Amino acid sequence: MGLRDIFKNLRGEPWPASQAAVTALPLAGLGTEDIEVAGESYHPESFARIFATAGRPLGGVLMRTAVLVADPKNPYDRFAVAVYVDGAHVGFVPAYLAPSVQPVVLANTRASRQTTVLARVWACCDAGDWSARVTLSFSGQSEQEWSYVDFGPWPGNRSPDGSERLTQTGRINRLRHAEAVGRVRGRDFDSLRPQVAQAKAAGDTDTALRLVMDCVEAAERRANVEGCRPATWPTEQAAILLRKQKDYIGEIVLLERFFAADPSHQGTKGLRERLAKARTLAGQPGHVPAPPSRAEQCGFSAPARLDLAPTSPTVVVSLPAAAEVSYEKEHRDAIAAAFAEARIPLGNALETTAVLREIPRPGAQFTPVAVYVGGRLIGLVGALYADAVRALLREPHFAGMAVAVRCRIYARETPSWTARATLGPYEAVVASLDDTQSAAEGRANQMIMAELREERIAAGGAEARAQTERLVHGRDFVEWVERIRQLRRDRNDDEALVLLMECIEAAERDAKANGWQPPSWYTEQAAIILRKQGNLAGEVALLERFLAACPADRPQVDISERLIKARAKLSRAKG
Repeated sequence: MGLRDIFKNLRGEPWPASQAAVTALPLAGLGTEDIEVAGESYHPESFARIFATAGRPLGGVLMRTAVLVADPKNPYDRFAVAVYVDGAHVGFVPAYLAPSVQPVVLANTRASRQTTVLARVWACCDAGDWSARVTLSFSGQSEQEWSYVDFGPWPGNRSPDGSERLTQTGRINRLRHAEAVGRVRGRDFDSLRPQVAQAKAAGDTDTALRLVMDCVEAAERRANVEGCRPATWPTEQAAILLRKQKDYIGEIVLLERFFAADPSHQGTKGLRERLAKARTLAGQPGHVPAPPSRAEQCGFSAPARLDLAPTSPTVVVSLPAAAEVSYEKEHRDAIAAAFAEARIPLGNALETTAVLREIPRPGAQFTPVAVYVGGRLIGLVGALYADAVRALLREPHFAGMAVAVRCRIYARETPSWTARATLGPYEAVVASLDDTQSAAEGRANQMIMAELREERIAAGGAEARAQTERLVHGRDFVEWVERIRQLRRDRNDDEALVLLMECIEAAERDAKANGWQPPSWYTEQAAIILRKQGNLAGEVALLERFLAACPADRPQVDISERLIKARAKLSRAKG
């Protein structure tokens, strides 16, 4: 933002009869950058007064007209410009702007005029301590006002109409309440999964069903407090038991109950498929909720088409680093059309240009960046890369222009549809034709861990000795994750299992030395391979080994549940 934009928004208004008579005025210069006030932390009493007067004693967001007052006698900065809101001093114009702003303010003062600008005032009083931030809205953008509260009669952390939000204290209270209502027989319902598995393994279906239905109710109570979808596993397990009993009507009622408790009423793909099957078995075909896209589940959506006028200015820019696209699988038709138009068969890579468009979401903290190829939406810029891309799109000299970047798309139909789109200098992250995004990110993480390993070894002493205990063939055991995944993708389970067992040993050494539990991923992957190979005894021994390595006060629900099932399978196999 240039100083000219700032000066356009510094309004000189006649001095009112009283400070309270100041009102917010429309501002020019839309699209310019807002400015954060400095020094709010030194004025907690001002924010307490402002928000108490507004009937919001714990803070929130207020839209006010800020008055700028020159302070040339300030002992720390002779160019200082103080910021007042509702007659209370809340901070100063940042020092780097003050020398240019102060002359404008002084000129208005000599003309008996106030210098005003729209301001967003955020503050929160949590456990008696005030935090605050004042933003001078040179863009002219306003926001709905809302309040912080310690308690709310609504689920989640904010009221349905957005007028109230919980403080951190309120969130902690809600979390404690959610934990309390999610207990079954004195325990958290999620910790009862091994007991359900044990009852099923013992053939005690009635006990398992009673226990899992108690967990269904607890999951619903907790979800109602948190304002989210209930945990799915109790419903899934209960549905399995009901189908085993051929109680298809009961299964339908159970599944419909889950969809009713889900705020989106969409459920999961597995539960939607199960509901359709249960209705077929019961001879009651009916409506099954349509599946939402993953982007819609995250609250992101964008127009499917971007039709630019022939005269629309377009600029091709270079991204500083490669950026991955998300949700490509949900835009299969658009990607296939791009390949068809380029006359490139699927199974190859298409090098093209993509147009980026930031999608407004009023009141939202984040805005998605849509990616269009040939005018068709092929996905959204991944969350890890979106900040840098948004910053580029918001540069003033790109205003009113379509911004395009290099784009590489790999897509194939067999053995299953898959696609990966990468923006910018993709050569740095694409290792082969069918290289996946997860593989690229795995390599990046591996490089970071390798640097950390070298730093710890170079440090010497206890840090180097601790790192040495984590080594497998000269690398930290976490550096082998992507290699293990690749071996499994290549169906080389034997080599993957050997490497997994070596990583498990290193992880156990590290956990024992530090008094924490070893990571479960390596054990889970090894257990999957052992079961696939039919080595149930080996799987049981491996799972028991993991639990023995974990502190007794840290229950391992997933591993315990798998162990019970593995023991049951082994028992049946022995006859």
